Amino acid sequence: MEPCQTCSRRKFLGGLLTACGALSGLAGIARAGGGPLPDLSQALRLKIADYPLLAAAGGSTYLSHDGGATVLLINRGQGSQFFVLDPTCTHLGCRVDLYEVAPRQEATQGQIACPCHGSAFAIDGRVVGGPAQADLARYSCRFADGFLEVDVPGLVFGVSALTPVRSSSGEARVEMTFPSTNFSFYRLRHASSAAGPFLPVNFALTKDGALNQTQLTGNGAVKRIYAAAPGAQSFYQLELRIFELT
Repeated sequence: MEPCQTCSRRKFLGGLLTACGALSGLAGIARAGGGPLPDLSQALRLKIADYPLLAAAGGSTYLSHDGGATVLLINRGQGSQFFVLDPTCTHLGCRVDLYEVAPRQEATQGQIACPCHGSAFAIDGRVVGGPAQADLARYSCRFADGFLEVDVPGLVFGVSALTPVRSSSGEARVEMTFPSTNFSFYRLRHASSAAGPFLPVNFALTKDGALNQTQLTGNGAVKRIYAAAPGAQSFYQLELRIFELT
């Protein structure tokens, strides 16, 4: 089966980890503020406003960044409380259903049900009914300023090298190197200021290639892409596509 056949909506995750480079006449590259490039991260950064199912207490959704190989069950509690879970039932490995609240119940008094054998879990993944005996695995997360950061083991995302180059015709470009993940999808944004706005921009797969690529598919290998470097300064964001699964 092709990856993401079950994706109902596709969203780009902006600013997950920003590869910001300020180019000055190709003399060199420095991160905005003069510091080094950011370290590679294991945190997905989700803008909650992009996910209507998480707008209110009791909301629940599945998300994946790699076509379904890694699925997160995200439940919203009261206020700014979120629970990010592995939806694999601890009984025999079925995927549990989304969190549901019965009529006349409080938002945090519903349950997550396993459709295979009837196990039940609370909004935070605690087992409340067998045959499962253990809680759902839980991911560490933080919520602030409208963004939810989720620590995902094994996720490596970010630009590891940002280098000014010139094409054979003398065009100023920037080469970006980054590790990719299987079945992941990436897009590039550009701005003339660190404050943005960052808008989608095409890129090339070689130093002299046509700037006609809008998306890159990851396969577990290190990738290199090339973007135009217009003006005295150019700032870039590498984005990882997030899928909302049905």
